[in-house]
Amino acid sequence: MNDFDDSGALILCVEDERDLRGDIIEELEAAGYRTIGAGDGHAALKMLETHKPDLVLCDITMPGLDGFGVMREVRNKRPDMADVPFLFLTALAGRADVIQGKAAGADDYLVKPIDYDILLATVRARLAQVHRIRRNIDAEITETRRELAAAVLERSEHAVALVASTLDRMAAGFVLADANLAIVQTNSTAAAILEWGDGLSQRGGKLAGVSAQ
Repeated sequence: MNDFDDSGALILCVEDERDLRGDIIEELEAAGYRTIGAGDGHAALKMLETHKPDLVLCDITMPGLDGFGVMREVRNKRPDMADVPFLFLTALAGRADVIQGKAAGADDYLVKPIDYDILLATVRARLAQVHRIRRNIDAEITETRRELAAAVLERSEHAVALVASTLDRMAAGFVLADANLAIVQTNSTAAAILEWGDGLSQRGGKLAGVSAQ
């Protein structure tokens, strides 16, 4: 049974042709989605400062910052949007163009003139995919908590090894710290995050943040 309901998902539509942007937004809203629109790449990035959409539809050929530039900024500077699908909209329908778009990191590639049935089906499929991934991560976290609780009670060398191996199976970053924020264990994802110092870091073996909060 599929219990996934994507109604109300927020979609950012980046398209420099005003009429086309309006048509896309109208179709999305008629399908039950919430929308925000931007007329160029710079406007899209500005909008992302205050909104986190569930999916991005973005034209490639735009004045100023093109679609590739928008996606590059999102992928490189917004780790919180790593699981947000990014779909290109473009009139560049050649095989080489499609390959370039997908190789650049786009999750899908929709060609103009837009077939709205295909667009809506693609949007739903991508949102459903993210839902499945997040559900699996939640299940991993639940199982990890169970294993960690058992390991803490056991307090053996085997338990410590179990904690390390369990955490390294996690796609999400995990840090195990004591009441004084001394780091007891991290998985490989968390170690990379702490090394980057993007919001969290470690100082003197303790977990530290950019700000007190």
